[in-house]
Amino acid sequence: MKRAIKVAFFLGFIVPVLAFGRSAYPSLLPSNPFYFTKEGVRNLRRAFTFGSISKADLELRIADERLAEIIRLANIKVTDQSSIKSALESYLENLNLLREHLNDLKVGVQGLDKLLDRLVVTVVNHGLSFSELNYEKTANAQSDLVEILESTVDRLQSLEELRGRVKTVVFGFHDPLKELQVLEFLINVNE
Repeated sequence: MKRAIKVAFFLGFIVPVLAFGRSAYPSLLPSNPFYFTKEGVRNLRRAFTFGSISKADLELRIADERLAEIIRLANIKVTDQSSIKSALESYLENLNLLREHLNDLKVGVQGLDKLLDRLVVTVVNHGLSFSELNYEKTANAQSDLVEILESTVDRLQSLEELRGRVKTVVFGFHDPLKELQVLEFLINVNE
């Protein structure tokens, strides 16, 4: 009987935490006392991810999760600003891990094009999201994002290939206002 209870607990608690530790489920926020479980799951995912492409892709997904948490904290207007500040600091730490994994990449690695496409999309979407938030470290996050993109692409492909990737993202919105916002973000951060 005890074994059945343990199995039920595992299936009822642990599996959903593992399954929903993604941006689609940002209900467990840094302000929650059980947030450490989400961080533990992220660290487990990191420990069992191998290969430079897979590790960089995982860090991009974790960055998406952290951004969703930051936006959710901003939307629910938490009175304790330290949780938003902490979430932004964790996001910046995540960008440092991403930078490390991207520095390990070599030209010609299988899956590199797909990862670079995802990187450009992430930089643009996150940059736009941060431009809508009004917190002191969002400018740091925006400049870090663009710096990561520039340094990675400079090392791994030509400027013309980068322009093609950025054009695809910018004109993929099919909304002139959104296209202008993306271009404004890219121009302002580089100044």
